[in-house]
Amino acid sequence: MNDDDQPFQSRWHNNTVEFVYWNSRYQLTVGMHPDGRYREVTLTGPRSGSALSFIALDGCALVNELLQRYVSIETLTELIQRKTDGGAESIIGEIILQLAQSS
Repeated sequence: MNDDDQPFQSRWHNNTVEFVYWNSRYQLTVGMHPDGRYREVTLTGPRSGSALSFIALDGCALVNELLQRYVSIETLTELIQRKTDGGAESIIGEIILQLAQSS
């Protein structure tokens, strides 16, 4: 590497949290703008190619679009369906709850 070459630096700060949902382990990575606003979320964990993995990918895409349009995490948490114990009824709801807990 010469003096002009510098390692690529990520533009976005990110944070990864692990959680268990429906007896499966997941990793949710949250990318943030320099000012701390959420930029994007990605989820790994469900078996690749499974129906659940496609639902999770679609859910992340929808959450990303809402975040980029300045919909607050608080608003998203109010919209999801919940169990009687307050937990999320779906993996998409769990993504939103995990996102709210990481803020």
